[in-house]
Amino acid sequence: MKKVFFTVLFALICTMGFSQVSFNVKAGLNLSSYIGE
Repeated sequence: MKKVFFTVLFALICTMGFSQVSFNVKAGLNLSSYIGE
């Protein structure tokens, strides 16, 4: 039971980390294009 919990927790952290990176890249592109205008 505990092993399943840690597996789900690990997957959640990986997903959140990946989403965070994708969001930062998109935000950075939007910010640079906004400043460029």
